[in-house]
Amino acid sequence: MSEQEQTPIFKVPVVPLCVDADLLALPPDTWVHIRNVSCADMGSGSSKAADAIADIQRTMARQAKGNFTMPEVADVLAAANSFDAYRFLTNEMHPAARAGALTLTNPEFGGPLVGRDCMVFHDWVTPANLDAWLERAGFPFRWPLNPEPQAAAPAPVVAGSAEQRQARRWQMCLDAGLSMPQDTYAQLPRGIKEIAKAENITRQALAQDLSAHRERLYGR
Repeated sequence: MSEQEQTPIFKVPVVPLCVDADLLALPPDTWVHIRNVSCADMGSGSSKAADAIADIQRTMARQAKGNFTMPEVADVLAAANSFDAYRFLTNEMHPAARAGALTLTNPEFGGPLVGRDCMVFHDWVTPANLDAWLERAGFPFRWPLNPEPQAAAPAPVVAGSAEQRQARRWQMCLDAGLSMPQDTYAQLPRGIKEIAKAENITRQALAQDLSAHRERLYGR
């Protein structure tokens, strides 16, 4: 099995609403591959699960306050209005930001840019500043998501939900006629690969769930 096949892969949307439950269930030191779905293709790479979770949570917290990167804005607008996100980013947004027509926010202190040129892949856009520019520039669309900052962060996933998922997947293996070993050091049956396909996860992610459930059942 290749290293790529062994590393769990997770796709992160432009505006994540939660952290994938399977990612949360992994041991913190597990290496994962994160694929950020973005027109700029900036964020794909490998990291430990704990670092990947922290990155996603930081993105969620930033967006909940109404701060978006320019590629994120281009992706959201393109999805809502059926045009090419990368072309809109480079042909419309970048020139407008450099000319000062599109007001950007400084991530260092959350205010407008002062004393330096804009950094188009670093600075932020707020829905209010975006809509003001779209109106002045004559575009027929506006920011399609809720422009107001969220009152609270999304509710965390409790530990019980992971245990319930692990128990369900263990039962799926039993229902499929697999002989599940009680010895916590024994290898899991080869047939779990088909269960992983049915759950749309990697074999490694499933094996970690099954091992965790087996440890609760038979561990000392």
